[in-house]
Amino acid sequence: MRAISLCLVLLAGCGPQPTALRLDFTWAGITVDQVRFQVTRNNAAVTDPLLRPNTPATLTSGAEVMILLPDTLAGTPVHVTGSVRLGGKDLDTADTDVTPVLHGETHVALAFGAVAPSLVVSPGSATLGLRDTQQLKAMLTDQSGNSDVSATAAWVSSAPLVASVAPGGLVTSHAVGQAKITAMASGLTAASNITVSFFPPAVTSVDCAPATVTVMKNQNQQLQATAHYQDGTTAPVTSTAVFTSSDRAVVDVNTSGMQGQVTGKKPGDAQVTATVAGFNGVCTVHVM
Repeated sequence: MRAISLCLVLLAGCGPQPTALRLDFTWAGITVDQVRFQVTRNNAAVTDPLLRPNTPATLTSGAEVMILLPDTLAGTPVHVTGSVRLGGKDLDTADTDVTPVLHGETHVALAFGAVAPSLVVSPGSATLGLRDTQQLKAMLTDQSGNSDVSATAAWVSSAPLVASVAPGGLVTSHAVGQAKITAMASGLTAASNITVSFFPPAVTSVDCAPATVTVMKNQNQQLQATAHYQDGTTAPVTSTAVFTSSDRAVVDVNTSGMQGQVTGKKPGDAQVTATVAGFNGVCTVHVM
């Protein structure tokens, strides 16, 4: 284990036996170059979100961080959140509640596992009119994070006379019916169900979820947009929705591939709006 030691002094004049937390980060099956941690009490920050080491460097199987706390926090529960990172992206997160002891060291174990690779095609379903098009997106998640593999994935249609798919995931409808569009990448498969009708149902409303969410500064949060249609059906539309922030200085919106992903920039509140076919859904994001 490569140990990373940190003493975060929150109260002047620490005695020879301070009130402290010792965070032990352990992981397996993943490559890590930084750990992130924060301590809160009653949703109020005791420490800012901190990264160690300051400059990313490959860590082997674990890391250790020591945090000094004010004696006034002894005997009261605090919430510890940690994550392991690679290349500036969180690979896995863990959190726990702990009650620090007065003038002693309280051990906190945070364990992280390997990220199982997964492939997702979005939208997972769509209804098209005749001679209509729909761009599908294939997102691969592995220990390196999330990546758009639409351009390199192999795409196939179960019914190309109903709906065909071009390299890159662009679907074109040809006849009334149904087709399953499958993407294949890194040994994984995922699909989208396409329905072709004469008149696709109109959008009647859009939801943004989660409706209210709290994130830490520099933490990412994935938002989801769902469209409600005139025929009573619903469908995820995150990949085609336009997301905007009421205050990008507080909450920024990712515009480089991760549709619907937002990042907390500084403490405050902002509304993120998902727009589809002129209808809006709103999420409130609180940044600590």
